[in-house]
Amino acid sequence: QNIFSLSESNMGVDHKNFSELVAKYESFIFDCDGVLFDGVKAVGNSMQTVEKLMRLNKKVFFLTNGSKYPRSKLGDKFKNLGLEVQQSQLYTSAYIAAEYIKRTQTDVTKVYVIGHEGITSELSAVGIDSVGAEEHAGMKSDFGNTNVGDNLDTSINCVLAGIDFNFNYYKLAYATMLVQKGAKFFCTNRDATVTNGGKLIPAGGAMVAAIEFATGVTAPVLGKPNKFGLELILEDHNCDPATSLMIGDRLDTDIQFGQNCNLDTLLVLSGVTPKEKLEASIADPEGIKPTYYSDSINTGEIVIEE
Repeated sequence: QNIFSLSESNMGVDHKNFSELVAKYESFIFDCDGVLFDGVKAVGNSMQTVEKLMRLNKKVFFLTNGSKYPRSKLGDKFKNLGLEVQQSQLYTSAYIAAEYIKRTQTDVTKVYVIGHEGITSELSAVGIDSVGAEEHAGMKSDFGNTNVGDNLDTSINCVLAGIDFNFNYYKLAYATMLVQKGAKFFCTNRDATVTNGGKLIPAGGAMVAAIEFATGVTAPVLGKPNKFGLELILEDHNCDPATSLMIGDRLDTDIQFGQNCNLDTLLVLSGVTPKEKLEASIADPEGIKPTYYSDSINTGEIVIEE
């Protein structure tokens, strides 16, 4: 697998072997969707690549803006794809958001969730009550039906939004009214799309944008590119940012996160970013530029020395 390095002087392209990156870095932080898997399938032999790194005693972490699954179920997904990982290696945007709210928003008592079990279980784990994710999944409402605000839970003082495959008008209206009444508003991520079976489908950012548009309030992002995720990794593990590499498929989250954290970055073109978009970003003086880029993290026939 050819890895290309961007020269700071002229943005020229040099060939690099994946083995050189393995020798240079001690910690590897992987995004998941579009890098390691596409829906329920692995991207090429990405699992074998990660397994090789772990066998070499490299520190490997998984930092995803996905918020649908609890970390335990994300671990099961890896296992089904042939890779055994520890929960301590997994950092989802839901987990990061729950830790952030617990540590910095101490007055939050109950959260209205746009999302799934991934968010509600992480909030529960830190002692924060939540409602909305499943309870309002099947609710229906229209302009002629005023039931949306009839039973607004006034004990809710925070709205946390992520990807929600059961998103509906009732949830949108409920969240909007809570924010209008002064509830804090955060989002797990602002990703516009996510890869699924070779297609791009709406991601959490689409739900967040609807609430933002209705309320006029912008939600701070708690997942990537927010640096808080790296702060948790550094708190939990003994690793050095100077010898850590962030690997992702999205310029505005993964690569921007790496830059925010002073990490070297590797952009892979196996997910949401086509090469044309990368080239445009490289040509733009204000564009986001990775340290390296590659078609994917498939190591192919390259031998990683053990």
